[in-house]
Amino acid sequence: MSGPKVSVYTLTAEEIAAIQQELLHQQQIALRRAQLLQQAEKYQQKIHEQENSLQELEASMPANGGQWAKADTLQSRIKQMWATLSSLQRNLTAMKGLAYSDEQNDEIEQQLAEIDAKLRENNREIHAGYGESADLRARLAKMLDSEIFGLFTAECAPKAANDAGNTAKHQAQQTVRPFVKDSIEKLLDLKDNPYLPILYKQEVAKAVARMKLANEQHRLDAFCEIELPEMLAECQDFLDLWQEIGQEYQDLLLQYETLCDLNGTEKRAAVPFDHAAIAVLKKQIQQEKSKAEAQAQKTYIQQALNEVMEDMGYDVLGQREVQKRNGTHFRNELYQYGGDTAIDVTYADNGQISLELGKLDKTDRLPTPAECSQLENQMLTFCDRFKEIEARLSDKGVIVGNRIALTPASADYAQVINVEDYELKKTRKNGQKIKVTKPKAMASE
Repeated sequence: MSGPKVSVYTLTAEEIAAIQQELLHQQQIALRRAQLLQQAEKYQQKIHEQENSLQELEASMPANGGQWAKADTLQSRIKQMWATLSSLQRNLTAMKGLAYSDEQNDEIEQQLAEIDAKLRENNREIHAGYGESADLRARLAKMLDSEIFGLFTAECAPKAANDAGNTAKHQAQQTVRPFVKDSIEKLLDLKDNPYLPILYKQEVAKAVARMKLANEQHRLDAFCEIELPEMLAECQDFLDLWQEIGQEYQDLLLQYETLCDLNGTEKRAAVPFDHAAIAVLKKQIQQEKSKAEAQAQKTYIQQALNEVMEDMGYDVLGQREVQKRNGTHFRNELYQYGGDTAIDVTYADNGQISLELGKLDKTDRLPTPAECSQLENQMLTFCDRFKEIEARLSDKGVIVGNRIALTPASADYAQVINVEDYELKKTRKNGQKIKVTKPKAMASE
């Protein structure tokens, strides 16, 4: 009964439920981490915006305003705000390196709350700084002579010119038909809409360019009546759909990408945002969850078998990974059985696990008749040991799902295992070196 033994093992319902619960917990941790880091990206953008505001604030201060104590105070506060943003930037960068756990997620969430509070405080300081900068300019204007004063008020001239232009533009718009005015306003609103994807924005930009040309050619009415309606309708359809399912789409997309990262799966091409997107994402999410569960069950079974083998005194000698040209893949684990004999356990990608006895050597060869007889006797001895292996596996929730082969002991199954094909451990657990001997008849080869 102890020739090659090939089986597909499965798990008890209780063990499957435990694995599912653990997977769910891991996925929840990973998804929460992804959501927190997504929030961190928004704070990253706010930091960038505040950096730009600080640069503008510094540029708005009078060059010789340093003579005023109030200016010195403002400059000191600006310096402090720069330091705050630099510190927040380091915190955001460090978050990405934290381990995956509930505790680390709690720490990230707390840090994000602190970052939010500091950014709000910074924002109030920046707005206050703009007011103080304007006040400084007013104080300087009163103290300096009229020639220098003019340098600080020169911006009033272009503003007045703009006001005059706006008045002329307003007068011109009074003659525009309401339909045309409404169409142009819709187009300009779309130009700055943050929810439109890049392809739609490109079409809007083209439409704006065509609108300007149509205006120059005095055919604005025709443009708004013929060319514009279809593009406006397409954009509005997209925005309506985004209002309806946009948030769900984003949530599902993040969940799918998180599962792919957990499983080591290459993400598929982006799912286009349309009415079918939700169903497509849900299907992909379920596929990734099924993949994760199948892999977790396979890993549990292999770990359980390894623990049983070692608990029974079969120390690991070595292992190997094999990738065949036809694409099939399997992994071997060698366990010491007795003397220079080993149990070769093969894990196939289709779930089959096989156990076979073999004699160890450092070359590819067939066993001698004496070795065949020795191996056949060891196969008979291994029969009861195999029953015990499966009994111990059952105690761990691993049971036979499908028995492929359970062949009897026979010299026909005798084999020699070339240890040079394996990545060997240097010593056994008891400190002894792995012993590999050749039969005397082959010592000269």
